[in-house]
Amino acid sequence: MGDVPGLTASKRHVESSARMALKSEFEAIRESVGETENDSANSANGPELVTVNRSLVVAIGDYFAAVNDGTMNRRERASAAVLGLVDHMSPALRPWFAAEDFFNQWVHIDRHPRHDGTHRTTPTDQEIITHIENVEAALRVRLGEFFDNLHNLEELIYEANQGDLEQNL
Repeated sequence: MGDVPGLTASKRHVESSARMALKSEFEAIRESVGETENDSANSANGPELVTVNRSLVVAIGDYFAAVNDGTMNRRERASAAVLGLVDHMSPALRPWFAAEDFFNQWVHIDRHPRHDGTHRTTPTDQEIITHIENVEAALRVRLGEFFDNLHNLEELIYEANQGDLEQNL
């Protein structure tokens, strides 16, 4: 995707770093979370106000900023792959994201039971084929010319090899 102007590099490491910093900050103060300086201020359901270390608040903010930035980066990279340009709002991306969401919901199906504890039924072959066709159609717009040229080259190579084969007989 290096041919797409304006595409920023992947920022996945930023979100991972922010998540690890948040986890580290929380682990450092886990025992003190929820303590108040004045327990008489507690309501029947627990304290209305709790003291939270500034470093934890900053880590939470950094994490959510990284997640939002990562979501935008994901959309920009998808638009570059599908459209060949950075336009994360293009309606042409809807089938791509629908297919991506569809396949993501079936990742590690054994680890994601329903709320009642039963496992989900797998999608039908036709549902899977429909989403694969959507991905193929989206990629064909961007990569179709490449594969057409590849097919033409393969034909030329085959014809050239046939001529060499006939000469050697």
